[in-house]
Amino acid sequence: GARQFIHPNGVALDVAERPSTRVFETQQPVLDVEMGVVLESSEVVWTSVSAVPVPGSSLGAVIVTSDITERKRVEAALAQERDLLQALMDNIPDTIYFKDSASRFTRINQAQARVLGLSDPAAAYGKTDADFQAAHLAAEFFSEEQQLIQTGVPLIDRQEYNPTLDGQPRWFSATKVPLIDRQGRVQGLIGISHDITHRIQAADGLRTTNEALTERVRQMALLHDLEEHLQACVTGAEAFQVAAGVVDQLFPDEDGALYSASSSGQRVELAAAWGGPAPQAQEFGLDDCWALRRARTYQSGVAQPMHSACRHLPSAPALAVCVPIQAHGEMLGLLSLSAAAGQPAPQFDDSLLQLTQLVSDSLALALANLNLRDKLRQQSIRDPLTNLFNRRYMEESLERELLQAARHGQPVGIIMLDVDHFKQVNDEHGHEAGDAVLRQLGRYLFENMRGGDIACRYGGEEFALIMPAADLAQTRQRAEQHRLAFQAQPLPKGAVAQLSLSLGVAAFPTHGQTGAALLRAADAALYQAKHAGRNRVVVAE
Repeated sequence: GARQFIHPNGVALDVAERPSTRVFETQQPVLDVEMGVVLESSEVVWTSVSAVPVPGSSLGAVIVTSDITERKRVEAALAQERDLLQALMDNIPDTIYFKDSASRFTRINQAQARVLGLSDPAAAYGKTDADFQAAHLAAEFFSEEQQLIQTGVPLIDRQEYNPTLDGQPRWFSATKVPLIDRQGRVQGLIGISHDITHRIQAADGLRTTNEALTERVRQMALLHDLEEHLQACVTGAEAFQVAAGVVDQLFPDEDGALYSASSSGQRVELAAAWGGPAPQAQEFGLDDCWALRRARTYQSGVAQPMHSACRHLPSAPALAVCVPIQAHGEMLGLLSLSAAAGQPAPQFDDSLLQLTQLVSDSLALALANLNLRDKLRQQSIRDPLTNLFNRRYMEESLERELLQAARHGQPVGIIMLDVDHFKQVNDEHGHEAGDAVLRQLGRYLFENMRGGDIACRYGGEEFALIMPAADLAQTRQRAEQHRLAFQAQPLPKGAVAQLSLSLGVAAFPTHGQTGAALLRAADAALYQAKHAGRNRVVVAE
């Protein structure tokens, strides 16, 4: 039972604030109120509650509650991903900021906050340079940024004079690039500024700094693009290919590969590769990679003589970096980078290692969401006891098969089958024995149906089998084969009587043009088989 109700911010929810109380007091609809329910086990279940009064009705009000716990979990995961991006930004000494099309700050790092005289970066959100800078500087920044937003032309390596808060001279090398959506419209800009006060006259040093700034802007844009594309992926394989294309651009001088975890979770398999020749290790166990063993980033190679090389690498490269892809304690894959053959060891400093981790985390979150989406879809179309498709999926599939059959002039066979004396099994041997019978029948149908057939649990002990391209004679013959084969199955534990099936057969277009008509015909034939003595096949009239 519920021990307490809480607001989304964790504060206890008074009785007077609950939707059920408010709707009775105000007689006005209360819609989409998010609240947490603290259970006796201390677990919090998040819900969205709507309450609508029913005037003149004894019911009083209609209250609808939706479980949004999973949505809250996903929102928290997305927030964590945003925090990781913010952490990367805050670890970079240069100022980084995002602005919308009106030149309002939407995100800044700690370095930019210090420039603006703020202790909390969030205090800048929604404000412009006019709230922090001298009027003439703010106007200059606004003018150049608006021109960038209108033309889409970036400002690269622009020298800006921006004195400190106490009036001391200070110069920045600023780079601003547009943020462009998929329709080609400029939505805002990304800016990175580097303090060049002490190196303003050092041309060589300035040139090196500019190259680093441009590279960082490029990396940020690529990461932004990666996140957008990962959100649009519909399969894990697609997500790995998208990530490979971005990592190849982030680390153009290194060879690399992405591996996905096998279904067993004990091995990884090559999902994508770039750079040099394809890796010799197309798949390998978790023990063959130190990063997978230790569940954290691992560097090896000639440049790391104290670190043993991973066994999945064909030879010791100048430098190799392996980054595990994991979410919620589950290993989902591996990102592997190595120096190209014959090339010196690249310099993987902390910022580049953080970049590999950010790519890994983005991919891990996308894969976890795809796995969850697939799990939820399977739960929505599968019967949990037999693991066959459920009635809803069967009816949708039948309509689809009938449309295709009508288009190509082909028949479709339908078999409805029922376990004989199933109630007696339940009554005499208990529901566990009954469940064992249903699981055995489900397993038998799954293992013995034709490729392309669709087996479903229709309800209770009744099952349905859709047989595309099977005419009435073929369907009846197949039904008889199932009857005899299942009767010869070994008895499940707890059953003391021989099991048998009654089956009803119908076919499109002989017995109907719609799925509902065919199911009625096959069900009526099954009913006749039951009343004719069971353990037989009856064809619909």
